[in-house]
Parts: sequence; C-alpha cells; structure tokens
Amino acid sequence: MPYHHQNIIQKFGSDGNLERTWVLPRAVDEPLRPHVMMSDDGNIMMGWVVTEEIAPILQPWVDEPIDLASGEWHISCDGYWD
Repeated sequence: MPYHHQNIIQKFGSDGNLERTWVLPRAVDEPLRPHVMMSDDGNIMMGWVVTEEIAPILQPWVDEPIDLASGEWHISCDGYWD
C-alpha cells in the first residue's frame, strides 16, 4: 500500500477546532515555494499561517474568502495510505 502526501489548506474556528480542509493541486507548489519551506518533491514542510503574500495564490482553490485577520487559516502537508 503506497503512502501519499498532499498539501492542504486548513481553516480553524475561533475555538481552535478544525472546520474545513481543502486539498491543493500540485500546480500551486512552485508559486508557494518562495514563501514556505518545501521538500524537493513539493510537499510543504511544517505548518504555516496563511499570510498576505500567499493568500492570493491559495484563494482560487478555496470556496470562501480567506480572512487573514482571523489567523485561523493554515497550510501544511497531510499524508495518507492508498
């Protein structure tokens, strides 16, 4: 069974609980690379708060406005077994 990684956007509530997750397409890897630490194969390393610089890169892949003032938006890499 292969193990896969996917980059994700996470929205947390004001209570700190995860509300929603979106999977980022691989096409977003290179535009994100200058802004976050990534592995050679394009996986985001560690978790990152969404900033003013990266929100426009992510917004097309999220079906609601990214509210930077809330501090509730993060990106990271998630893994799963296929």
